[in-house]
Amino acid sequence: MERFGSLMGRRVELKLGGLAAAIEGTVAGWGQDILVLFNGYRYIYVPFRHVEQLAPGTYETETKIDAAEPVYSKEGAIHGNQPSCRKILTAARGVFSEIYFASGRPVHGYVSSVMNDYFIFCTPVHHTVAVSLQHLKYMSPYAPDASAPYNLSPGKLAPRPSPVTLARTFNVQLRKLEGELIVLNMGLLPSDTGVLAAAGEQMLELTGEAGGRSFIAYEQVQSVHVP
Repeated sequence: MERFGSLMGRRVELKLGGLAAAIEGTVAGWGQDILVLFNGYRYIYVPFRHVEQLAPGTYETETKIDAAEPVYSKEGAIHGNQPSCRKILTAARGVFSEIYFASGRPVHGYVSSVMNDYFIFCTPVHHTVAVSLQHLKYMSPYAPDASAPYNLSPGKLAPRPSPVTLARTFNVQLRKLEGELIVLNMGLLPSDTGVLAAAGEQMLELTGEAGGRSFIAYEQVQSVHVP
């Protein structure tokens, strides 16, 4: 990683799988499984597994980042000297953040729980969403002094406990929703919404609004929530 280390403090352009536009920012650090960027007003935490290409920018940023700075600076940093995806998610609990995991659009809300291979994300719009860790493409916490989303009062934005008992793993959590009306992958496709008729060993069976059946492999499930 010696040559990669030369990018510390430099402006880079990052291409992620599933995102049409590149992400630009200053390399502020990295850990075993995560890259830390600073875009001038927010930190962006990107799991390495989704990095398709990273290249130096065309100019040097004027903002220099010291990886040894305090864990929570005024800019909204939540990482230490040895960041990891799990540490970032744990530190982000209760911090209003933007995450991206499904093709289409980012989601805004709060991390409330971090399990073995998924986490619970509470949003003002979708409420309690279980998100697979393997599909998380980036997280970007807002600074503590940022204005409240939707101009809602702090009480309406406070993270709420999950209405269901959480399993340790994502697959088991999906099985616990058998018989419930669920929305997979934020409902980007019509077939992502339906009653979970059966949760087998490899596939989920959904019953659509017209009674039709569809099947989806566990590995393709990015998120699930109950509307």
